[in-house]
Parts: sequence; structure tokens; C-alpha cells
Amino acid sequence: MTFRYRSSGGPFSGGRYDAYVDRQADTDLFNFLHSDTLCYVCNARQMGKTSLWNRTKDRLLENAKGKKESYHFALVDFTLLSCDSETDEREWYYSFIYSLNSQLQILDENTLDKHFSNSKNFTPVAALSNFLSAITARKNQKIIIGIDEIDRLLDTSFEASNFFNLIGNSHGLRSHHLEQSHLGFVLMGVASPSDLGDRTFNKAAASDLTGISADNALPVLSNGLRELVSSPRAIIEHILEWTGGQPFLTQKACGIIQDAAQETEAIQFSIDELISWSGQLIKENIIDTAWSKDLNVHFRPIRDAIVENNHQAGRLLDLYESIWIGRPTKDEGDECIRLCLSGLAFSKNSFLYLRSLIYREVFTEEWIEKQR
Repeated sequence: MTFRYRSSGGPFSGGRYDAYVDRQADTDLFNFLHSDTLCYVCNARQMGKTSLWNRTKDRLLENAKGKKESYHFALVDFTLLSCDSETDEREWYYSFIYSLNSQLQILDENTLDKHFSNSKNFTPVAALSNFLSAITARKNQKIIIGIDEIDRLLDTSFEASNFFNLIGNSHGLRSHHLEQSHLGFVLMGVASPSDLGDRTFNKAAASDLTGISADNALPVLSNGLRELVSSPRAIIEHILEWTGGQPFLTQKACGIIQDAAQETEAIQFSIDELISWSGQLIKENIIDTAWSKDLNVHFRPIRDAIVENNHQAGRLLDLYESIWIGRPTKDEGDECIRLCLSGLAFSKNSFLYLRSLIYREVFTEEWIEKQR
């Protein structure tokens, strides 16, 4: 099978991880779930949260083969549930329960209908609590529930913290018999712990998704450029200089260069020629076309996270401008968290840094002034 980068976007899945680059978060999440630790992955969009879930799930299943432990997984994506100010609380909780049951097959249709009927006298949170207790009746399995796009719940009119506090209290739930199943959760989304209920996150471990490092990327990503360019290592290192290891941009740039290399004599280029050629490709196919249909899905949410934040837009623009011009900027306050969650910046040693040189070329000083 030809090595292909994930240049079209979307998560890695289905066992096809040839271009997947491991990060510390892969080790952390595997260990957290293997040791029954409640954890969350809160970061900017397109940092690889769903790919991390899929990869870890497959690794746990592979690791469990031939052993007594057994896993069962379910993933609920909140973008597939109605999450807005008009959403009815009880209907939302029932939709969540239905989505879980359709994947875990805990209750048959008649029993589930009976569960809903009996739950009319309970609050929606209590109805979910009862269902989670029923899940532990499945013997000899660790049941791990991934909840993706958790920030969408903040758009509803009902109290989101009640849901997250229930999840925190339910993690590690067992039935009365110790040999029966164990219930675990992974919470993923563009949110901070303070958004989602400190009672939950005070007892949870963070799986921190950083950018792709050169040490981890080179052995993997070089494979797609062998026999196409004179120095795959030089190309990958140059790509990472541009992308800052941002996963979507890195895969996109690799795919663009792989396609172009098949139509050129890049195998004969000197190192300097390779660097110049690949940089021009990134400029023409990513920076200059950032707002095209193909790339808008990546850049528009970043822009919206800044300019559509009614209460903090001005302060966020000031913070970003400070980073853009290279002024040392301390990571302190809620605005810094919001800027990092937009994807434009990251925090290291209590200071903020620009995530990617590509962002510097797309979200320029002129762009900053236009938003004011």
C-alpha cells in the first residue's frame, strides 16, 4: 500500500496509522485508561483529539488480546446531538443515553423504552445515573466512554456542570460484585477545566496534546518522501519549522509536497533547492489559499474563536498582537486560556508563543487591525 499523508483532514481510524505520529499524549492516555484514571483532552480544534482516541482504543484492544481483561468502547460526539439554547434538557439526556446504548448494546429496545418511561419521575441527570449503573451489569469488561466536542454542551440553556459532575462521580463505578465491569470516561473538546465543573476536573488527569516533535515525526513522515526527494529529513524539518508541529498543517504540507515531488525532479535537488522549493509550495498552497474552501475548515474556526468572542475579542487581539511582534507575553488570566484554545498560541514555562509560522503569515498585523 502506498504511503499517504492525512492531508485531507479528518481523524486517523480503522487501523490505518502509517502516517500517524505518536506524542507524549499517546503514552499518557494509554496509561491513564489502562490504570482506570479519569482523564480529559482539552485543546484547540484539529490538534488530533479524535485520532488520539482512535489510536489509544486500538492499542488497548490489541494489548488485551490473549489476556483476561476485555474492553468495550463507545464514542459520543456532541456535534451529533442538539446542543443549543432551544434544546430540551430531558430530550438531550435521552439522546445521549440512546447513543450510548446503540453502541454498547446494554438494553434491548423494549427495556430501553421502559427505562425512559420509568425515568419520567426522575430528573434527567438521575435518569442518566440509573443508566450508567445498568451498564456495569455487563461482566468482565472495562467499558470506556469517550465524549467528544464537550464544549458544545456549553451552548445549551441547562446547567452543563451537572452532567460533568455526574461523569466525574460515575468514573470507576462498579456493580456490587468486583468481577463485573468497570466504567471509565475520556472527555475531549475545546474547553478549559473551569468551563466544565471543577468538581470533575479536580479528580481528573490531563492528557496534554502538544505539537508533533521532530524526533517523533522524522522516522514516520520521511517514509512518504523516500525516492521522491533528495533529503526527506531536510524537507520534514523544514515543514515542522513552518507548521510548529500543528498536526493538520503538518499532514497537509507533507501531502502537498509529496504530490508535487511526483511531478518534478526533486530527487536531484540540493538541500538549499529543496528548502526553497518546499517553502514556496507551502506559501502557494496553504498561506495564499488559507480562506479557500479546502482550508477554510481549519482557519475559519481559529478566526471565529477570536473575533466572535463578544466579551474578550479586543483583549484576545491585543494578546495575539503582543505574541506576533515577539514581545514576551506571560500566560496568566482567562484570555490566555482562550487564545491557546483558539489554536493560535501555546503556553510553555508560563509564557505564550505563536503556534505556527503559517499562522503568522495568515493572521498578520494587517488582519489584526481589520478586526478592531
